[in-house]
Amino acid sequence: MPKTIEFFKISKSRTQLRCSRCKGLMGWWDEPSQVKKIRPEKRDWSYQERLSLR
Repeated sequence: MPKTIEFFKISKSRTQLRCSRCKGLMGWWDEPSQVKKIRPEKRDWSYQERLSLR
């Protein structure tokens, strides 16, 4: 007998997967975040920036 999966939306990014016959938990599905990590760029200080720190 094939397993049938039911989907239960828990939160905006998480879904619970359950067996429709026994109602047992089969796993979780986490949707990837749309937010990208912000990485600062490394660069040399300009002459004006160095003067403003004095």
